Amino acid sequence: MSGADYFVWLDGKRPESSISTLKSVQKTLQSLYPTVHVRISRPAVLIEFAGGTERVGIIPAFSPGTVVGEDPRFRVPGVAEEWMSACPVAHSEWLERCNAVPGVRGGAKSLARLARAWRHFRDVPVSSFYLEMRAAEYMAGRSAVVLPYDVRNFFATLLWDGLAPMEDPTGGARAIEATAPHVRDEAILKLANAAGWAESALKHMRMGEPDQAFQQWNHIFGGRFPSFY
Repeated sequence: MSGADYFVWLDGKRPESSISTLKSVQKTLQSLYPTVHVRISRPAVLIEFAGGTERVGIIPAFSPGTVVGEDPRFRVPGVAEEWMSACPVAHSEWLERCNAVPGVRGGAKSLARLARAWRHFRDVPVSSFYLEMRAAEYMAGRSAVVLPYDVRNFFATLLWDGLAPMEDPTGGARAIEATAPHVRDEAILKLANAAGWAESALKHMRMGEPDQAFQQWNHIFGGRFPSFY
């Protein structure tokens, strides 16, 4: 899957309701692209080109005041709350540092891409930003990258702590939420399934049954994982 997220810095006073802002952005974008599916997926409005294989996310953002320097902080629609704090520059720099840790160089982004693919193909109601931040946090504490094990351990970690909010590594005042309360049970159930399939895939690998392991990974990614044969 291919995609990109863009912040749109809106002028004026930030409304109390983030959903009204998202609906307004959705309506505007739908008028611009009448033949394309445009939908709300907090914190963004998604434009799904080419049947969803090319995705662009538009995130409405408000600044609390005059932005000075190259590290502005914004308020954007939250996952489990109306508005959350976001600092794209600081978050990007933190992710790059995690991704460059000796021994696991490139591992943070690799794990994040797999986690986001699972989210997309299994329609899991979990924030992709949360998955990206948690993947970077996990990989920064490792000494080597072995993705079949890392995917299993990553899912197990998320399941063990129940998709708990993550403290913002850039010093933001608010925690990074995983999912909205009304869909948390669905997210946990889908996470438990993924963790079970990842564990089963490793067992088949150890038993010398790679074809069976591929089947389990295929379950994780909703039938979109490459075939063993």
